[in-house]
Amino acid sequence: MTNEDINFIERELNLKLPDSYRSALVPYRVPARYGNTDELLWDDAEALVRLNREKRQGSRWSPPWPSYMYSVGNPHGDEMIAIDTRDPEGPVWWLDHGNIDHDASYKTNDRFADWVDEFYSDLREDLEGDGHDPDVPAK
Repeated sequence: MTNEDINFIERELNLKLPDSYRSALVPYRVPARYGNTDELLWDDAEALVRLNREKRQGSRWSPPWPSYMYSVGNPHGDEMIAIDTRDPEGPVWWLDHGNIDHDASYKTNDRFADWVDEFYSDLREDLEGDGHDPDVPAK
């Protein structure tokens, strides 16, 4: 992702993302997963805008999200990671079925920077464990 991509997301969703989000995504820290839309943390600005617009509209299973919540990705449909953009630290929430008000949804980290460091570390470890070099972009 680029700074222009982050600006696009902020403009399209009318929000300000935490600086830690920008520094974690520009560039995405695991080249093997550039452009992904199947991890907890996506690297595709247009897909992120579509996803967040969908969450704001709601569905019959999930009420509309407030405009300050921002999903960083949706790999499985039954779990989502979102940040609360009202706080510059970007508190991170794990949302069961993408539902903010679900009893099983909860805040996992007070700071996005802490969550993302752990995410990248785990992703690198998983790729290496599967015999892939996380620093080699996928073909």
